[in-house]
Amino acid sequence: RDEAKKYNEIKENIKNNKTTILDSKIKDKNSRKDSLENETNELNKKIELYNAEITKLREIIINNKKRIEEINNQVEEKGEKEQIILRKRIEEIKGDIIRINSRIDVLKNELKKISDRKVQLKSNIDDINKQILDLKLKKKEVNDKIKALVLEEKNKVTDIETFKKKHGLLDLSEYQ
Repeated sequence: RDEAKKYNEIKENIKNNKTTILDSKIKDKNSRKDSLENETNELNKKIELYNAEITKLREIIINNKKRIEEINNQVEEKGEKEQIILRKRIEEIKGDIIRINSRIDVLKNELKKISDRKVQLKSNIDDINKQILDLKLKKKEVNDKIKALVLEEKNKVTDIETFKKKHGLLDLSEYQ
């Protein structure tokens, strides 16, 4: 009888431990999934900001090109001194255009990196979702096994009681 009690206690401890471990793993995976989703949202915000900046920079380039054309037209109309000043201004504007184009290239590279990271995060989220499902299935299997063992134990106890009654055996507690 003491062995049966110990067996039941151990079985109950095993059941509780397995369930606790599986719940802990599920919570960890859900937490990691949330973290990855937050990072994806942050990256989407950066993409929007970079795209807005690219649009503004392209508008600046268009405006600068128009100004260069206007200055070139003025150069043709004005004298030599003014032409030198205007040519310097043209060179400055061309330098601005080069810097802006460089910035656009940097932003495009950043957008590519962000897109790649988003794909990676999506893959990680999918993997974590799969792991969560696997853990839930394992948890269900463990609980089903526990239920089967409890049912088997009840059947064994019933068989033992039937055997005792059939053969006239008494419990040790009845002899005292």
